[in-house]
Order: sequence, then structure tokens, then C-alpha cells
Amino acid sequence: VLLGDSGDYQGDNRSVAMALSREWAATPVRVHAIREYYDVPTVWFAQQLASRGFTAAEIGRHAGLPDTALTLALAPDLVRRDVMQGSVLPPASGVTGDPRRATAELGQIAVDAIVAQSVTAIRKVTRRP
Repeated sequence: VLLGDSGDYQGDNRSVAMALSREWAATPVRVHAIREYYDVPTVWFAQQLASRGFTAAEIGRHAGLPDTALTLALAPDLVRRDVMQGSVLPPASGVTGDPRRATAELGQIAVDAIVAQSVTAIRKVTRRP
């Protein structure tokens, strides 16, 4: 099972999985790229946050509200709270979004969904007929 944490690599993971599965077709081994692992925190979580009233400007695309909330839920010591609580950072910082309202509780929503939806996807592709 290939789990990619970057959108840039999703197509590569799929290509590698398909190529290896073809190469190993005579064996019981198959390789699967599980896109849900990436899509849940990037697409689904952003939609959930928007439905809770968070703005697109807060959600952003990198190191904004979703990424910070996930990190607070999983590895809070990695979050630089002094920077997080400051003013919105300029685009040159690499941050697109506003992490100031991120919480571990919000992040846990995504963690639970990532696990549940990834496990469901893995079970689906590995189910034997």
C-alpha cells in the first residue's frame, strides 16, 4: 500500500502501483495507491472546516488552519504557537492560510476520518473475491 502525503506524488504513486502490479501479475502480490489518505486531509477536511464557518482565507493550501490543526492533534510540540498566534504571515513564508483558530480538537476530526476512510479504501482494494 502506497500512502502519499503530497498531491504532487499521487499520480506517481498510482503509476508505480499499476506498474508493479503488472510486473508481479503471476504472483499474489498487488500494489495499491490509496489516494484517500491524501484526499481526506486536503479536500474533505477543508470542506468540513468550511461547513463549520471557517473561511477559505483561513483554510488556505499549506500550513494554514487544516495543517496546523492536524499537527496539533498528532504532534503538538511541532507547532510554533508563538508564530501561529501572530499576524497572518506573508506569502513568502510558505504559509497560505491562517492557522490562528486551529485546535487539536479540529485536527482530531481529520485524524479520525483519515484513518477510517484509508482503512475502508485499503479493505476495498485488498478484498479477495
